[in-house]
Amino acid sequence: MVDRNMGMIKHLFNGILDHEVNNAVDDHGLLTVNGEQLLKKMGVIAEQGLIIDKSTIRILANGYNEWKKPINKQNFLFKIPVKKRPDLENRMNTSRPFIKLGIKIGEGTRIGKDVYLGLGATIGKYCRISDLAEICMGSILHDRVYVGKEAIVCKESEVEADAQLMYGAIVAPRTLVKRNVIILAGCVFTQNNKSSPNF
Repeated sequence: MVDRNMGMIKHLFNGILDHEVNNAVDDHGLLTVNGEQLLKKMGVIAEQGLIIDKSTIRILANGYNEWKKPINKQNFLFKIPVKKRPDLENRMNTSRPFIKLGIKIGEGTRIGKDVYLGLGATIGKYCRISDLAEICMGSILHDRVYVGKEAIVCKESEVEADAQLMYGAIVAPRTLVKRNVIILAGCVFTQNNKSSPNF
């Protein structure tokens, strides 16, 4: 009973439903037409050849749905069927209408399982992002960047082309990782801070 109400509420708020995520990728991890439309709906620009795990799309959808919830939680408790209140759907859809994730993913990039992509993240062409990695809000990965399993690129950081972050490596917030740099497993990279004038 509760799940059905939640499904109805998510529909009212133009959120992402489970069946939409289930049809987003094929057996090889390539986006389907439905998947491309779903990412576009969430504000994720994905170029051709993107391979992405369904679990990562589910994380994006959950984040999107959280942002789409109305600010006033009392509005979230309606149990009135939409058919009886034609004005209700319009009112619900205007509560937070312009929420988009603002993520861009380049051509040929591969994204593993349970990867977290923050608001406004930009990922270049032919990158490889391994399982359980995190690319936080406003971060930029240039072309051909490798991000190992459980590695984290903290907010507003930039990783230049051909750099490699090995297993569990962490790039500190607002940090610039230069081209071809390799950050070893488990290391925390804090050099070349973007706010410094001498990077």
